[in-house]
Amino acid sequence: RHNALISSIGYLLNNYNAPDHARAIIYSENNPDINSSSGGTGKGLIMQAIKQLRNVVIRDGKKINISQFKNQDVNEDTDLIFWDDITANFDLESLFSEITEGIIIEKKFQTAKHIPICWSPKFVITTNYVVRLNSNSANRRKVEIELCSFYNKSHTPKDDFGSMFSEEWSEEEWNYLYCFMFYCV
Repeated sequence: RHNALISSIGYLLNNYNAPDHARAIIYSENNPDINSSSGGTGKGLIMQAIKQLRNVVIRDGKKINISQFKNQDVNEDTDLIFWDDITANFDLESLFSEITEGIIIEKKFQTAKHIPICWSPKFVITTNYVVRLNSNSANRRKVEIELCSFYNKSHTPKDDFGSMFSEEWSEEEWNYLYCFMFYCV
């Protein structure tokens, strides 16, 4: 799991994107009960760290808006589209062509623009649920990284590190983060 996590972070930090290797990274919980969720695995912390180095557009996974203007917040310099905390019934298939073919940015009153896969943002998704889509088509477009529950309401990162992520960090602590992120690449 450690190596899979390191590789996934490196993939998301790297600009290289090709149709035969394009994947959505899905951070989920190692939870045997597919009908419940608990959180606290660090998915949000991983994305906070990645946001320090990449241009990320964040989408609320509980408020799904699949309209023709869904990408109007995406620009040519967007590196990642982050679907945060998707629901158990999220339609991953609705993203298939964007994951492997590139995206279309259509802003109101402007001409639509296609960004080919080699320049388009990568996708990262977090969820507290098991992704139930298991077709060949889905398996070619997703990599699921299961995270174990370590933090919870009574044990937080502040207990281990003395502060919350990035709040009150010294220059040395920021450098530790950057070195770790470069290691992942």
